[in-house]
Amino acid sequence: MSDKPWIKIYNEVDSDCILGNKAGLSTLRDAIDYTLDNRIYSVEENFQADFKSIILVDKNWQQPKPEKLPLWQSALLVIILSVWAGFLPIYALWSLF
Repeated sequence: MSDKPWIKIYNEVDSDCILGNKAGLSTLRDAIDYTLDNRIYSVEENFQADFKSIILVDKNWQQPKPEKLPLWQSALLVIILSVWAGFLPIYALWSLF
């Protein structure tokens, strides 16, 4: 069995597991510790994996993004587009004469 460190996260057989040999899992643990101190770790240079880097982020990945603009922004957008849609034909006709 190879002692070269390897990790596999995306796999068909065990889709809810992180697979790796002992050297790979130990290297992953050290990489996570490094990331906690330095915010980013490049995996490609240090062990074989199916991902490229480990990055520390402060926002919640499960928090949904707002899909709608706030009411005041929506109203402002409608007003601006209405003024533009009314002004553009008037300007086009004025520039013809």
